[in-house]
Amino acid sequence: MLSRFQTATVLRRTNLPHIVLSAVGARMFSDSAPRCEAKKVQDRTKSTAFTKKIVGSQKKRLTGPIESVANLKVNPAYYQDAPVVELTDLIPASKGGAAIASTELHITAATRRFVDALRPTHLPGKIGEKFKLFNTNGLLFRSETLELFQKLSDSAGKHRPVIIDGSAGQGKSMELLKLASLASSLGYLVVYAPNTSTWVDSSQAYFPIADSDMFEQWGVTSTLLKDVRAINDDLLHRISVGKAATVGKTKFEADSTLASVVDLGVKTPSLAHECLELMLDVASQQGEVPVLVALDQANIFYCVTLYTNKNNKPLGAERLRLIQALAPFIEGKRRLEKGLVLSATSRTEPRFQNSTIDAMVKGSAIDKGFDVLNLSKLSFNEMQSLLSFYQNCMLHYEDIDAQEVIRKLLVTNGNPRRLFDLCTGFA
Repeated sequence: MLSRFQTATVLRRTNLPHIVLSAVGARMFSDSAPRCEAKKVQDRTKSTAFTKKIVGSQKKRLTGPIESVANLKVNPAYYQDAPVVELTDLIPASKGGAAIASTELHITAATRRFVDALRPTHLPGKIGEKFKLFNTNGLLFRSETLELFQKLSDSAGKHRPVIIDGSAGQGKSMELLKLASLASSLGYLVVYAPNTSTWVDSSQAYFPIADSDMFEQWGVTSTLLKDVRAINDDLLHRISVGKAATVGKTKFEADSTLASVVDLGVKTPSLAHECLELMLDVASQQGEVPVLVALDQANIFYCVTLYTNKNNKPLGAERLRLIQALAPFIEGKRRLEKGLVLSATSRTEPRFQNSTIDAMVKGSAIDKGFDVLNLSKLSFNEMQSLLSFYQNCMLHYEDIDAQEVIRKLLVTNGNPRRLFDLCTGFA
């Protein structure tokens, strides 16, 4: 039954005369009158400006290239296919690749086989996302790239390790990727580790070694071996162990290949450390196949990790078995019979910065077992090449003249990452 207040309200809204209803009349009125529903309030926190039309019984949202939305009333400028930029693979001209000359600065491409072997998630930083945005594996061949390539292609093959240093976003990881791709195309056995910060950030399991203060990381080491296997599938079958060896309960004869050693570490993560160490021993001592060891984020090899011991005290990186196996190559304490060791510092994550790596790259060159290569800022020609490439990828729309190149050099301070962010960000 409606109260007097509810009855008066209904009468006012329905423009009926003010009459006194009996109890029965009021009950009849309340049963027959339409009920008032609450007004739906539009959610103002969600924009409807870019809502895509839902069609079909499955109600899938249509996105993607212009062909998939051709029948919809949408602005075609937002649904254009990504342009296909034709680039020459970054391999020697003798193998059908780019002509590598000191006077020619150009955009080339990392070999598709090498990039596909790594998978996008194993590429350094956000390079995988950039390749997807570019719709090609575009890389800038710089003067520093030529210098490193000359060391890589030297027939003598014995060089001091090189640490690549520079400010954040200067392209250190890109240089490692370029050299690793080049070395793979030249027939090098490539040990490439682009995201080494995951070795010390406590994101992976670790286990104490009995009767020792060292720790093992089975999963991380097994993943590294898996990448080595994917990149060097054919070469691993060409290199034999050379002498009998035993890993766990598996015995390797002298004529066993490194492929069988790496496969064991991949299939049995608990033996991954022993397999990696055996592979490094054999690869560094043989001179038939040249070797490239490329390690990114060299800071982490000398940092305090996010792992802790049983007393909840942070572990130094030197107490991880994986770090202990590779750090001597960076410092030049362990040499390759034929090949090159490259590493690059990282200036992005403050938590892994340390005075040890700073002293290594900025200290005196006396008594050093390695060389330091400082990446310079982008030159005029390099900036012009990058802008032309971005224009072909529909990331830059302004005319590329001398004034525009100089303006971009001033705005970005010759930093490749700042240029990328400038061309891909919203004003």
